[in-house]
Amino acid sequence: MQIPAIRDLLNKTGTTVSRFPIVLASAIAGSILGVYIIGLNYQDHILRDELVKIVMALYLAMVAGVACTIFGEREKLKATIQLTLNIAVLVISFFYFLSFPESPKENDFVKFFLLLIAMHALVAFAPFVNSYPPNAFWQYNKQLFLKILTAFFYSHALFIGIAVALLAIDNLFVVHFDSDIYPKFYILVMGILNTTFFLSDLPSDVGSLEDQNDYPTGLKIFTQFILLPLVSLYLLILYAYGIKIISTQEWPVGWVSYLVLGFSIVGILALLLVWPLRNEEKHQWIRTYSRFFFLALLPLIAMLFVAIGKRVMQYGVTENRYFILALAVWLLIMTCYFLFSKRKYIKIFPITLFLLCLISAYGPWSAFNTAEKSQFNRLKKLLQDNDHFADGKAVSSAKTISSKAVVEISASTDYLIGKHGLQSIQPLFTENLDSLCAVKDSSDLYAFKPRKVLGIIGITYAVSYDMIDPVDNQINLNVKNSNVIITKDFDYLVDFNISGDKSDRNSQQKFSAENNNISIFWVDSIATLNFAFNDSLPVNLKIRSTVDSLIKEYGTQYYDVQQNKMQFDLENGNVQYRLKINIINARLTDQPGGLELHNLSGWLLIRKK
Repeated sequence: MQIPAIRDLLNKTGTTVSRFPIVLASAIAGSILGVYIIGLNYQDHILRDELVKIVMALYLAMVAGVACTIFGEREKLKATIQLTLNIAVLVISFFYFLSFPESPKENDFVKFFLLLIAMHALVAFAPFVNSYPPNAFWQYNKQLFLKILTAFFYSHALFIGIAVALLAIDNLFVVHFDSDIYPKFYILVMGILNTTFFLSDLPSDVGSLEDQNDYPTGLKIFTQFILLPLVSLYLLILYAYGIKIISTQEWPVGWVSYLVLGFSIVGILALLLVWPLRNEEKHQWIRTYSRFFFLALLPLIAMLFVAIGKRVMQYGVTENRYFILALAVWLLIMTCYFLFSKRKYIKIFPITLFLLCLISAYGPWSAFNTAEKSQFNRLKKLLQDNDHFADGKAVSSAKTISSKAVVEISASTDYLIGKHGLQSIQPLFTENLDSLCAVKDSSDLYAFKPRKVLGIIGITYAVSYDMIDPVDNQINLNVKNSNVIITKDFDYLVDFNISGDKSDRNSQQKFSAENNNISIFWVDSIATLNFAFNDSLPVNLKIRSTVDSLIKEYGTQYYDVQQNKMQFDLENGNVQYRLKINIINARLTDQPGGLELHNLSGWLLIRKK
């Protein structure tokens, strides 16, 4: 005899599997791969990257599959057609996996996130593509919202219970588990059980929801007494900030853009949660509040456009600014629609959000293409304005350009290479940038591409003014992998740390070994490091000229200088020296010698001929 609760659970699970076979198969496959990925070693990073792409494709297929199934049930399509739609989704997801770059950049993951939002929005309106019963639409999305919260709560309660049980077994019975068992169980619970919980009670007859009028008391209390008052509070804060802008005549700070967008989205969500109540006599205030809210949004949207518009005019379009502008336009359209339209269909929210995500992700109008073109044109103009552009190409120039121009050119170059690769600026250069920035050996793994590219045209890469100020230019150059040196053919090795401060006892260092005297000292007036062995004449190395050549190649703040760039072989009479500098901390000055040394450390190897 089966326990009724277990029998009901098995029946419900069987029904869910028969309704969403492809969706659950994708969830199970993605979860198993996720568990396998966690168990991979660092050396398996190539396999891990490929598996992560497959999991991403399966996740998209899973969400899109829910939309296809709900749409097919609403349109009463045959089971074979519904299965064909779901298989088509899997095929498209497979091609999405194949199209993913071998070495993805940040923008590729942002595009995936946009597609994910689009697919979730599609689930919200998929059953209502060909019809719009208003109450059924709200009831359906209410159930989606509550099912997400419920499934999330159930899944986490189950995972916490399993985790505590494993911890108890570990401590009570001394059965040690690998530390990665907890994230593995979390992936299985969230990927399989959470998905099954969510799908188990999704309505199969969406049309029947039109006659359903129940409204959860908890949702009403949360919205009316927590969410809406918070929205009103933030509205007052933003209006107070607007009054400050008017009174002080200051431009709005960039951070206000995120606050306005967050406030607007939460406010709209709060109104949507109480939308059916607006027709009840005792809740007529919702209609008034709704109109007041959208009217109050207009000045805030104007402030939003001013804040982001200023930065676009100054620094061009980037992906982040594109998204803020796109959301601002979407918000303005939604506000005008609910203020002036007689038929206020809330279905418009997920549909327009779906379209907005697709437009932002793909096509010549996408965030990525728009940002790349904007920043390319900005870099080109900066080069033109500073005489580093001729005959359609970037060139060297004898003109001294301002610190501001150096920083802006460096920032644009850095952005384009980091976000869009070397090919995005290749049209500006005659040299092959891939060859220029190719990794030649293991010591060149940390080569800094923007620095190399700008070095072609004689511009020293700098992302802040203190890196290029000729009077107050801090220098920090560190050798990469300086822990081990080869001492073969040398008699002595001296580990030294010289200070440029005469009052510091380390400004001159003396060592003794086998009745031999070794001295190392700094002469600040000529920016020179001197070292001598016994009574032989001192050998000197002009550090300023060395620093100048290093700055030209690496910039002023670089922590992976190749070791051979700071190694010097010198000799004096019958003594041969090899100087290996590891760290240079100094400041360029306009005084004689031009270098104020803070600290210089390294090794001095000595051999008597």
